[in-house]
Amino acid sequence: MRTPTDNLVDQIFDILRHSSRRRILMRLYHHSGPGKASIEPTDFIHEDANQEQIQSELYHTHLPKLDDSGFVDWDRHHDFIMRGPQFEELHPFLDLLEESEDRSFSIDG
Repeated sequence: MRTPTDNLVDQIFDILRHSSRRRILMRLYHHSGPGKASIEPTDFIHEDANQEQIQSELYHTHLPKLDDSGFVDWDRHHDFIMRGPQFEELHPFLDLLEESEDRSFSIDG
């Protein structure tokens, strides 16, 4: 029998599965300002990447998925994101990613 906790953990692992979403979430995790963090597509594009494709994925896949999950609130008209009402549920997982990054483990892929 599945519990609500199982469903939440599955949702979190699905969200964290893609490196672009992890980078967005880690940016919000480290953001210490009041509420908002602006998102620029170039912040998440590697120099050798297809910029148009990455921007399309960001705006048509990753940001909508994060917004729908409640982990992120995305204002499409003003192009900014902020922590969503469910963001705190991610903290233990983001803490682990942070520890892994500190040990020279890349969260980019």
